[in-house]
This record gives sequence, C-alpha cells and structure tokens, in this order.
Amino acid sequence: MDNKCEASKQEAGSEPLRHLATAQNEIEAEFLAGVLEDNGIHCLLKKEGAIAGILGGYSLSSPFIPCEIYVLASKEEEAKGILDSLREGDQVNGSDSPPSSEL
Repeated sequence: MDNKCEASKQEAGSEPLRHLATAQNEIEAEFLAGVLEDNGIHCLLKKEGAIAGILGGYSLSSPFIPCEIYVLASKEEEAKGILDSLREGDQVNGSDSPPSSEL
C-alpha cells in the first residue's frame, strides 16, 4: 500500500484528491486499487475510523476496518467508470452484489 501512496503523492503535486469509494476492508481495497493501477490510475488507500487511529499507522488487515480509496480529481470520472464496469461484470457473472455496497 505504501508504494501506491507515494506514487500518488508525487503525481498529485497540488491537484486535489477525491474520495472514490469505501471498501469493506483493506483486502478489498487492495484488489480495487490493483484494478485501477492496471488501468493507469494511481490511488491512495486510507483506513477509516477510530481503530485505524489507535493502530498508529500499523497495518492490520481486518474484515472490520473499512478502507477509503482516493484518486486524483482529474482521474475521478475514469476511475468511477472502471469500478462501474467491474461491478457490472460481477453482476453479469452471477454475483449477487458489487464488491462494496458503496461502489
């Protein structure tokens, strides 16, 4: 996760980041980040809530800690389209729900 964060910081400069989605956990967030990266979109992942603050930056994968996904403002629409396509692909393949309830 740190490499993706650093790449995003260097690329962003002064461009604002936009919240793209909230994954149910870090594992799902890493999967979605990988899909975005494969499509040339760098992203930043951030754990949510008080638990992440208590951890003091230590990495802990848990099904109980949501993870926010941010992208550059200039890439927001493209990233939304990629995640929408992914969600539609899951539904076509028989999945009952998209990767995250907020996608």
